[in-house]
Amino acid sequence: MGYTAKITEAREEFFLAENKPFMDIHFDILQDGQKVAERRLAYPIGTPASAIETDVSNYCKMYEKDHELAAKAEANAKVKAESDKILDSLLGKEIS
Repeated sequence: MGYTAKITEAREEFFLAENKPFMDIHFDILQDGQKVAERRLAYPIGTPASAIETDVSNYCKMYEKDHELAAKAEANAKVKAESDKILDSLLGKEIS
């Protein structure tokens, strides 16, 4: 289910609070070529492109891992709900 990223905007912006310019990078997270999320990262002026690319790649990996964990949590919740039903149905039951 791999996720990829597509840089959609890369420009210099100005951070008023610190009176400094920075690089503003916007990117879409894609799954099978379809946009599933938008993200934005900021970097100091002079950050190498390779460092930005590595960060964006790592962001995709993190996004995928988060979704895998969410899917597992959902599956576990369904199993627990079924287990709770079974336990409730047995509670107080007289068996011969």
